[in-house]
Amino acid sequence: MTNETGDFSVPFIAPVDGPALALSQVPDPVFSRKMLGDGAAVEARGKTVYAPVDGWLEMIFPTNHAFGITTAAGLTVLVHIGVDTVELAGRGFTRLLEPGIRIKGGTPVIAIEPGVIASYGKSTATCVIITDMAPVAELNMTGQDILRGGRDILFVCTLKQIG
Repeated sequence: MTNETGDFSVPFIAPVDGPALALSQVPDPVFSRKMLGDGAAVEARGKTVYAPVDGWLEMIFPTNHAFGITTAAGLTVLVHIGVDTVELAGRGFTRLLEPGIRIKGGTPVIAIEPGVIASYGKSTATCVIITDMAPVAELNMTGQDILRGGRDILFVCTLKQIG
């Protein structure tokens, strides 16, 4: 999508139902300090985690707590479900797709059980991170408080102009 100044922008869809969070609000310094990249998060209230953007589903962690997408614009995206959820060894996570396919934003990828995740004392903050920020000019959250996963826009990424 091109905006009025000719910049190319990519909308990122909320990965799950729930309240939007700035990365600085995620209770893990790896995310809150943007060590892996920039983006935003949603405190999961729903039971389905969706692809936030069109692209190639590159990988899903064996524990199903995270997956990676590469977009046609070359953005590398990590969706990480919860904080320290790798420790759950897959409990509360069910894979709905296998990697190696093209997907559309809004496609269900992982089914989750937020109650199971919370019962282990883990946050359900689900982060959408652009891991390579080199092509990114700016990210803007939409300002919407409560989001519908797979439908509402979480943030818009504007890419740098080339040339």
